[in-house]
Amino acid sequence: MNLERSDRRERPVARGPDMEARAGGNMGKMSVGFQRSSTSDDDSGCALEEYAWVPSGLRPEQVQMYFSCLPEDKVPYVNSPGEKHRIRQLLYQLPPHDNEVRYCHSLIEEEKRELQIFSTQRKREALGRGT
Repeated sequence: MNLERSDRRERPVARGPDMEARAGGNMGKMSVGFQRSSTSDDDSGCALEEYAWVPSGLRPEQVQMYFSCLPEDKVPYVNSPGEKHRIRQLLYQLPPHDNEVRYCHSLIEEEKRELQIFSTQRKREALGRGT
């Protein structure tokens, strides 16, 4: 695995034909050979608090491997261009006027009720889930 220099830290970059063999098609196995190079919180083995968001359901080493696959400017470190990019992406995927009545000024009362029902149902059944 090659190391690339970045402004924040060195990050491993998966390259070469042996990556598929090491990965074995399983995200958990992708961490084989991965060495965390962050110096913060070295006693716990992870520095997840440096991120504004992390994928749910992953172990800390899987989170580190996941973010090592993203371009440096897209990694959502707290107060970083990556965090701003993530917020822009979320607003693009779910614009406020698709979710909140207060952003829709020309709806009649029936449409407002329907939007509230839809929004509540979507939040309950689908919020935070990928397709």
